[in-house]
Formats: sequence, structure tokens, C-alpha cells
Amino acid sequence: MTDELVENDLRVHKAVTNVLAAVISNPGVRTATKFLRADYTVRATRQQKADRRHKRNTYLVTIGRPNYAERGIAKYLVEGEMEFPMRRVMTSPFPVKRVKKSRR
Repeated sequence: MTDELVENDLRVHKAVTNVLAAVISNPGVRTATKFLRADYTVRATRQQKADRRHKRNTYLVTIGRPNYAERGIAKYLVEGEMEFPMRRVMTSPFPVKRVKKSRR
């Protein structure tokens, strides 16, 4: 039983390292998610979009149950018979701002 716990801790530690590396290395990425099981994810989120004025970055690491959107992805993966843990880290970019048309 303790070997299983140690193995899970090492897996989570490696997943945290991978998702943080994915977010830090690419400034256009907002979140990076790794599925360890269908009901257990590791997610790193950049708190603010980086630009030339910002001197520091803040990251939030979430470990545990997936959110609503991630549950839908996990359900899709289970139906497609994908194996867990997934090998790749899923990333999502910052939303693109819409340009407002001027009123004349």
C-alpha cells in the first residue's frame, strides 16, 4: 500500500513539473492540464496575460477533481478508450480580444 502511495506522489510531482513547464515556456498559454485519471487532474494556470509592463508572473496549480469542461473532455476520452494517465499536456491559449467597431 505504501509503494502505491509513493508512486502516486511521484506521478503527481512529475505532472506538476510538466504543466508548469508548459505554461512558463510559452507566454501565449493560459492553462495546461494533465489527466492522471478520468477523475483526477493537475492544472497550472497563468493568472494574468504577460506583456512588457509586467515584471512578475503568478501561477495557480490545481490538483484534484476536474472542472466542468475537463469532465467533458475526460468523458470523451473514456468513450474513445484512451489510456490514463495521458502522455501529453493539454494547453489552452488566452482568449482573443474582439475589436469594437467605432460608431459613426
